[in-house]
Amino acid sequence: MSAGSALLSRDVVEKIVWDILHSRYYVYWSPDPRKGSLKKKIAPKKSLAIVVMDPTKPFPTVEFEKAILCETGLWVDNDFTAREIAFKKAEQSWRTEKDTLVIQTQLPHLWVKGDVKHAGGIFRDGIALGVSGLHWQEDQALAEEIVAKIKEYCITKSREIQKQDINFV
Repeated sequence: MSAGSALLSRDVVEKIVWDILHSRYYVYWSPDPRKGSLKKKIAPKKSLAIVVMDPTKPFPTVEFEKAILCETGLWVDNDFTAREIAFKKAEQSWRTEKDTLVIQTQLPHLWVKGDVKHAGGIFRDGIALGVSGLHWQEDQALAEEIVAKIKEYCITKSREIQKQDINFV
């Protein structure tokens, strides 16, 4: 896993993700993704996966696995399909700097063998991530919400840093 940017770490991103999941889907976090609990059915198999890439490690500067900042989610009954798809969505968005929805509908010539054909992978201002386990529209919406909260966190932190009497971050 990647060390993260000066403002983002795995723990920060994981907290952002789980705060959203708790407020939006009534998901309760557990250190073991197979033991989280759902108060509301969110997907047919109740598995949900999220992969967020480190914005300081753009393609092709490092291998995909080394550019992952955070991987989290819920896996029920060892169903890792959502996890595999979230990884592919994140990788595809990271590699192309495009949303998987845009690739699917407007740029299918960018597909390479093994790419996923569903929405839910997004690229915003250097931040790539993939969400899988909901319906594709909800995957896309959740990905957008996570990126927005990551950006909000970073802007807030940067303002705090800019007020300090220091020359470097």
